[in-house]
Amino acid sequence: IIKSEAFVIVGGTHFSDWGKITQNAIIIGRIFLLALFSRALGKKVVFDSIGIVCRSWWMRVLVSAACGLAQYISVRDRWSSIILSDLKIPHSLSSDLSDALLAQGVKVRRDMKCLGVNVSPIWSAYYGSKLMDDEALKQLVETIGLQFHTGGFDKVRLIVFSQRDTEYTARLGRLLNVPTSIAVYDANPVK
Repeated sequence: IIKSEAFVIVGGTHFSDWGKITQNAIIIGRIFLLALFSRALGKKVVFDSIGIVCRSWWMRVLVSAACGLAQYISVRDRWSSIILSDLKIPHSLSSDLSDALLAQGVKVRRDMKCLGVNVSPIWSAYYGSKLMDDEALKQLVETIGLQFHTGGFDKVRLIVFSQRDTEYTARLGRLLNVPTSIAVYDANPVK
């Protein structure tokens, strides 16, 4: 941080009270201390495209403290935006992938409605609970099926951003009873 211009966190739901309270408090406490140290050194603090989950009062206190130190915050979803708005913390809502693609000149088909979904086995990855991941898959199958039929979609595209999500995404694809394809994200779009 001493040699950097800014302390930046990009992406991820780093502000969350899901799972183990102690682990989450430590993570957010570290972010707060790094942000505080950065500000003390006169550095910028930036949180870009982050996610926030606040179900408890103590999380709201920690989020207020840490985010209150940032000069710029953008969040990746409406729910995170609602939380920060309730806490009176200035922020912006990041554009989603379709907006980013359109801005890059990528042609988007208007004749087909595709429901894009990205999933990750967070319960086994962070909390060692494969059973909870299996339960989440059941709920995802039901929710995606409902969205597919009520939203007038033609197909579902499951998008894999991380190698660790590949098998979990494939399992979801096998369980869905609607037209489904899997797309693996490539950071190099011209490759």
